[in-house]
Amino acid sequence: MSGVEVIGGISAIITIIDASIKIYNGARKDMKLSKTFENVGRRLPIILHTLQICKKDIEPSKDSMSADVCEALEKIIDACDEKAGKLREIFEKVMPGEKDAWEKRYQKVIKRLGKGNKVEELMLSITQDVQLIVNNHAVKSAKPEQNFELENIIKEMKSLKSSVPEEESSDYTFNSSGGPMTNNLLRDNAQQINNAAAVGTQNFVTHKQKDDFSFRGPVGVCLSQAPYIDPELFVGRNTELNEIKEALEPGDKSQGQRRLVLGGVGGMGKTQLAIAYANCYCGIYTSVFWLNAATEAILKDSFRSMAELIFDIQEPGVLEAKQIVIYVHRWLSDMKNTRWLLIFDNYDDPDQLQIKQYYPPASHGAIVVTTRRPDLVAGRTVPIQPLKDIEESLTILQTRSKRENVKSDPYAQRLAERLGGLPLALATAGAYLRQSSLTFERYLQEYEKRWNIDPRRPPRLQEYDRTLYTTWDLSYTALESDDPDAAKLLKLLAYFDSQSISYKLLRAGLTDGSPRWLSADGAKIVEHACLRTRLDVGGTQ
Repeated sequence: MSGVEVIGGISAIITIIDASIKIYNGARKDMKLSKTFENVGRRLPIILHTLQICKKDIEPSKDSMSADVCEALEKIIDACDEKAGKLREIFEKVMPGEKDAWEKRYQKVIKRLGKGNKVEELMLSITQDVQLIVNNHAVKSAKPEQNFELENIIKEMKSLKSSVPEEESSDYTFNSSGGPMTNNLLRDNAQQINNAAAVGTQNFVTHKQKDDFSFRGPVGVCLSQAPYIDPELFVGRNTELNEIKEALEPGDKSQGQRRLVLGGVGGMGKTQLAIAYANCYCGIYTSVFWLNAATEAILKDSFRSMAELIFDIQEPGVLEAKQIVIYVHRWLSDMKNTRWLLIFDNYDDPDQLQIKQYYPPASHGAIVVTTRRPDLVAGRTVPIQPLKDIEESLTILQTRSKRENVKSDPYAQRLAERLGGLPLALATAGAYLRQSSLTFERYLQEYEKRWNIDPRRPPRLQEYDRTLYTTWDLSYTALESDDPDAAKLLKLLAYFDSQSISYKLLRAGLTDGSPRWLSADGAKIVEHACLRTRLDVGGTQ
């Protein structure tokens, strides 16, 4: 979608809203509509006027609108157009005709359109879409008084009684059918009691509670889905932390959505740096979220977890997949919710998904993206390079190995220099030394042997990859020598996600035909999982 097409889409919505207003004005003199219908009809001119101003303000810049902005607006405009069309259809089907039968016509249309298409629901959703459009950081056509009017419409639509007549009755409904012993007592958010023919037999059916997806307040720092990083193990990167803070911290002069890209090859500590920033400067933000952007499916799952936190969803399946991102974006785009931070982590394969589609269409907030392809992600880039200070490299070796006097050991210093300031290689070497009796001198000797002659090493590895491979190979060989079955299990787990692997998956795979090592180690893991579950249920950690 281009800027011209954005204007065309807004024009189409304007035409639909204008037609609905004319139908309403022509019918309200001749029939008595419900208060809900009246309120919806009276507020449509505000929506019309707001969109007309927006269209006028966009016109001069239509040719310079970026593809990202147009793409973000396209989804909102298409959704708004569809809802406006449904509202006009209801007006067209209900208002003309016999004035005493409009309720029956309305119920018939609602039944055909389906759940979520009552006039007050459509009006609420249309107003929220218009809010997103006019407050987009590239549009910004809404004046404070217009935003105030839109907020009032939203509040009013939420407070209205249902426009479907039978839903206005008492919370309790008593129905009798099929004989004197068949009674159904219904109440929202309670239980249905069905006394069937047999005396003393009761069937209880729990009704799902209606969830509220309107704006709720900030939720604080939500990093439970992110990899846990012990603060003691995070070393250095003060320059990068300051640069991130400078780029993202909201200030009086900052306008628009702030976006920052942490770019670098794997193993540089991009994820750790992003999480460290969120923890260090959490006071700047009212809400912080970590999202795994490794694949589109994983990213959608992160959005689902985010929605469950924001809207306090207790029951699975309340939100449909296509609704999740829309509701989260509305929450993030609310003008009362401007100081949030989103971390899109592991965006290493731009061919898999277009991450900009998941950015909230708001003129506020901060976004961090970690990626190995910073050249393909828009935003200010902070390149994450190997550690330059040898003291920081030695600190990683010391914290990971738990050994004393590391900084005074000449062989530790040589190893730190040999690993070239690569955080992952340093951490891997340190973890190995923590579990081994090898000295730094002996480890360095083994490292050089494998670097030079290991026949299993894939050919033509670059210097960076070769360093990581060699440190990893040393650790894996030690594990293979100490416990061959554990090494095989590690190979198997390498095919799965790096976290949250279900124990049920291992349990389901344990059969009589499973390899001996899998049966033995898999059973131990499942047994451990069952024990942890029992302890957690009992309240013991």
